[in-house]
Amino acid sequence: MDELFHHRLGTAPPEVSEIAERQDAPEAPRLGLSVRLDRPFHELKEYLLAEFERAYLLRCLTESEMNVSAASRQSGLSRKHLRTLMSKYGIRRGEAAQDDLDVE
Repeated sequence: MDELFHHRLGTAPPEVSEIAERQDAPEAPRLGLSVRLDRPFHELKEYLLAEFERAYLLRCLTESEMNVSAASRQSGLSRKHLRTLMSKYGIRRGEAAQDDLDVE
């Protein structure tokens, strides 16, 4: 895609050096999802966003040993937003377990 397209989207492709640095790092958890593309766009978008939010939130909380402040710093999200997401997905500080992570 051309630079003008990325500029209009407000995104930019990662630099080659950033990709190389990431390749040297240990394998990061991945969100292993497969979806049927015969469903309506908005239905799939909501599903994928919810799965991503839940998995990302659980990973951050698990890595921070359920410390919301530490998870906030790690993720760049506010503590209030993290608590809102925890409430949305029914996650309580003492209940998230490694089994809850659906990542490969």
